[in-house]
Amino acid sequence: MHKLRITAFLDNRPGHLKQTRGILEALDAIADIMITEVNVPIPGIPSQAGQWMSWFMGRSSIPDECRSSVYPPDFIIGTGTHTHLPMLQYKRTCQAPVVTCMTPSSLLVKHFDLCLVPAHDNPGDKPNLFETLGPPNTARDLGRHEPNKGLLAIGGVDEKNHVWNSDDVLAKAAGIIKAYPEIHWTVASSFRTPEDMLAKLLQMQEDMPNCTFFNASDTGPGWIEEQYNQADMCWVTADSVSMTYEALSAGCKVGVIPVTWKNPAGKIARGLDRLLKEKWVLSFDDFFHNKQTWEKRRALDEAGRAAREILERWRPDLLL
Repeated sequence: MHKLRITAFLDNRPGHLKQTRGILEALDAIADIMITEVNVPIPGIPSQAGQWMSWFMGRSSIPDECRSSVYPPDFIIGTGTHTHLPMLQYKRTCQAPVVTCMTPSSLLVKHFDLCLVPAHDNPGDKPNLFETLGPPNTARDLGRHEPNKGLLAIGGVDEKNHVWNSDDVLAKAAGIIKAYPEIHWTVASSFRTPEDMLAKLLQMQEDMPNCTFFNASDTGPGWIEEQYNQADMCWVTADSVSMTYEALSAGCKVGVIPVTWKNPAGKIARGLDRLLKEKWVLSFDDFFHNKQTWEKRRALDEAGRAAREILERWRPDLLL
C-alpha cells in the first residue's frame, strides 16, 4: 500500500499554517503520509488579476515543487484565500481532490471537494461543506497540565470587530491573578496588543510576584503551545479566537475575559456564544460572580475530526 501523498499549499501566514499543519499532523498520527509543500507568495493586485484571468480561461498549472513527482497526490490541501486559485489550477492537472480550511468565495466554493468551515460561518448543508466547531490547529492535549500553573492570553485592537479597553482588561486580569495566589501565571500578549497595554502588563509583572509577562514579539514558533501544555487554567480575551480554540484543543480549562463587540450578532461573537452555551468555556462573570465551574470533558480535536473526514471520503481503508 502506497503512502498517502499530500500536496500542501502554504501562504506562510501563522494562523493559516497552524490550520493546515494541524490536519497534516492528525493525518500523520493515523496513516503513513508523504507531504510535498508548495510555498504560495502573497500576490500583488496585477498578479491576482492574472490568476483570475487564467482561471476563467480554463488554464491549469503545475507548481515547481511538484514537477519532479512521478505520481499525483491523493489530495491537495491549503488554508487562506491566496492558496485557492493555485490549488484549483493544480487540480485541473492532477485531478486530485482539493481541501481547504475556510469558506472560499462564492465563485470558487463549488470547485472544492471539501471545505472545513467553522460553525460561526454558517456553512449550510452541502456535500462539500463540513462544519467544525472552530478552526483546526496544532495544539494537542499531552496530559502535562500542572495545577500550579496558569496562562493569561491577551489579545488586542481590532477596529472592525470590537472596542478594546486596556484598563478594563487589565483589571480583570489582575483580579484573576489575585484570586489564585498559589498559581504562577504566564501572561502572554499578541501582535495586536496595543503599546499602552504592553506597558500595563509589564507594570503588573512588577507589582504581582506570581505572574511573568512575555511579549509576543519575543517568543518563537511553538512557544504558546508549550504554555497551553503546562497550564491547567487558561484565561483568554474574547477577541482572541485562535487562542481560545488552541487552549481548548490543548485540554485547558478555558475562561473568557469579555470585550465590547461592535456587532454582538457578528460571527466571532456568535462563535463565542456557542462555546459559552455548550459549556466549553466559562465567562468571567459566570466564574467569579455566579460561581460556576468547568464541566469535565475531552479536549477539542477539530484537526482530528477533519483528518478522519478526509480519510472517510477518499481513503477509508486507512481507518480500519
